[in-house]
Amino acid sequence: MKFFALTQGACWTQIDGEAPVRFERGDVGLLTAERPYTVSSDPSVAPLDAMALFSGRGRSFVTLGNGTDCSYLGGHVLLDPTSGTLLSEALPPWLRIDGATEQAERWLLDELVNERAQRLPGNALVASQLAQLLFVQILRAQMKEAAASRRVGCAHWAIHASRRPCSSCMTNRRAPGI
Repeated sequence: MKFFALTQGACWTQIDGEAPVRFERGDVGLLTAERPYTVSSDPSVAPLDAMALFSGRGRSFVTLGNGTDCSYLGGHVLLDPTSGTLLSEALPPWLRIDGATEQAERWLLDELVNERAQRLPGNALVASQLAQLLFVQILRAQMKEAAASRRVGCAHWAIHASRRPCSSCMTNRRAPGI
């Protein structure tokens, strides 16, 4: 799974075959499906290959143009090959969390930016832990937004089976879609 967050400005994100979506400062995206996507200042701009941009030792930050349109931070999450599919199959292929409504994500993003800027000893470890917290907050925001969605709720129940399952899980005798 890939995730990214806009820490400054605005941009467009487009998953292959879908309409572009505008992202503003603080918005976070999670791509759970293995599909190509682009991030751009304008959907009509020809994309550049990210693998080419970020290849090379120590290339974790790249500036395109004058660097004032937006600042974007991204990463990936590797799930356990055996049990990770339980989560990835329960989530939609694409999530967008509105930064204007999720203050926890905004705080985490600000801290990630500060860690990068300060370059203090241990900043890679701190950034890694903050990124893990950001991933959890993305999932929590999605669960809150999709509380009525039986699929996500049942997947949550299946992961944490110590809680009583929802009525649709009991009716189906298993978590639907899993």
